Amino acid sequence: MSLLSIRNLEKNKGNTILFSEFSLEVNKGDIVAIKCNNEVGRQIIDMLIGQVSLSNGEIIFKDESLNTNYKKLSRSIGIALLDESFYDRLNLDQYLKFFKRLYAVETDISSLLQQTGLIEKKKIQIKNLTFSEKKRLQVARVILPEPELIIFEEPNQNVDIESKIIIQQIVSNLSKQGKAILITTNYFENAILFTDIVYSLDKEGFKRIEVRDKDDVK
Repeated sequence: MSLLSIRNLEKNKGNTILFSEFSLEVNKGDIVAIKCNNEVGRQIIDMLIGQVSLSNGEIIFKDESLNTNYKKLSRSIGIALLDESFYDRLNLDQYLKFFKRLYAVETDISSLLQQTGLIEKKKIQIKNLTFSEKKRLQVARVILPEPELIIFEEPNQNVDIESKIIIQQIVSNLSKQGKAILITTNYFENAILFTDIVYSLDKEGFKRIEVRDKDDVK
């Protein structure tokens, strides 16, 4: 049984088709990437969490309508958007402990910072981090409550090489743990760094992209 089922989903903006009807199944352990423009990617995410109405179709997570029950189901879903606001005056330890209390979990903060390559920045205020370091902190925040489904919007856009490697490794490990990963990205090259399950979505439709050996991609 799929963890996430997107069935006959489409979105119109006035008389304009933002994207054509598509269906997608995401199972536990899957890493699935949708190559689409940024507007479409954000619309899909907003539709998943009920921020934008569906023009047609349904979104099912664990046998329940996700878009109409997101508040109830949100504990099981982690979302990392391209742009995120932080509590800049907190240090990394304080920031993650805030979410640890919020979710009432027993996650080891030091272990989480170690995974994301931020342990040495533990007592530094967030405002003093680089963009790439903030992106890794975002990943730490998202995986802290151990969600079953993680949704990434452009997870490696504009980050340094170290952060790309760390984020890719974390995503791979999450998949091995049985977590489902859904990625939206405007760039095919970024998608295939994470997975060989890549789809394209535009006005012309939804289709699987054949991914050759990554060593062959220039």
